[in-house]
Amino acid sequence: MQWKGQEAATYREVAKYPEAIALYSELLKLAVVHAPDWLWAIGTARQDAGQFPEAIDAYRQCDERFPENYQRMATCHRNLKQPKEALDLYQVLRGHPASAPWTQLQIGYTFEEMSSKELVIKAFQAVCKKFPKDGLASVVHAQLQNKYKISVTLGSAKDT
Repeated sequence: MQWKGQEAATYREVAKYPEAIALYSELLKLAVVHAPDWLWAIGTARQDAGQFPEAIDAYRQCDERFPENYQRMATCHRNLKQPKEALDLYQVLRGHPASAPWTQLQIGYTFEEMSSKELVIKAFQAVCKKFPKDGLASVVHAQLQNKYKISVTLGSAKDT
């Protein structure tokens, strides 16, 4: 079984996703104890192959990989031009403190994709206000200044 896993990984490396997914699906039946790993591998292979609905289905079964499974599902929804579904997942992720800055930034990017300038600005400003010490605040600060011509203060971004 170890060899099948390595063979599947090799197929993924060379973008032979159908072959990789077939092997991961076979491993899912043969090595049930590692089912979470095989489901995750199926999800990432499907996402890499552009099979976003199928990737979402696989990630839904990967609860032990929270918050990354929600992050990836949201990305898939954005690739499918389904911003509402992505924003719903981001609402869940906002409650996860370690993911909150990244999530707020992604909300802003999602609003950009929706051409909702006012909501983009609010979302980006929230990154600066809520997470001034996070590195993403600097990225957003620059984007607000350069793209939207809005000056924001990050506050005390460094501990002294």
